Amino acid sequence: MDFDQLEIFLEVARLSSFSRAAEKRFRTQPAISSQIRALEEEVGARLLDRSGGRVSLTASGKLFFKYAEETLERRKTILTEIAETERVPRGEIVVGANEGTCLHILPEVFAQFKRDYPNVAVSIKRSDYGIAHGFWIGGDLVDIVISGVGVRGEALPGRSGGGDTAAAKAALL
Repeated sequence: MDFDQLEIFLEVARLSSFSRAAEKRFRTQPAISSQIRALEEEVGARLLDRSGGRVSLTASGKLFFKYAEETLERRKTILTEIAETERVPRGEIVVGANEGTCLHILPEVFAQFKRDYPNVAVSIKRSDYGIAHGFWIGGDLVDIVISGVGVRGEALPGRSGGGDTAAAKAALL
């Protein structure tokens, strides 16, 4: 039994027709019939009643239908979740920050960042100046600069409002 057989079975059952299922799946009607026959042999029960010109589910077929849907839905969930784990950020981020930011803001921010993104290494380049200028600190290129001074020189809100920490988090996430 494979996923293709389950999908074919569900299609035949939903459409009540081998030929319409074949059209929809871009297969021949004999190929669809062969897959259903192999599936019925494997489960040891007749799943579809083919008498009377219409196809309908047998009692076993109704039970199998439920499990086939659940199986395909779980497969989809598994593939989605695995794909999400593969999109997890990895690598290294180099952060430039001034002394005050390194001491007072970054420890909290990076503790959470490391919990959220354990596969990302963080390197910090500390600037002796009041602000790290551009994306260069001491001749080293950095990915992001975090400072207590805004881009145009305006001060960020104080820690009491969570501004510095929130700004740093927003910059990283």
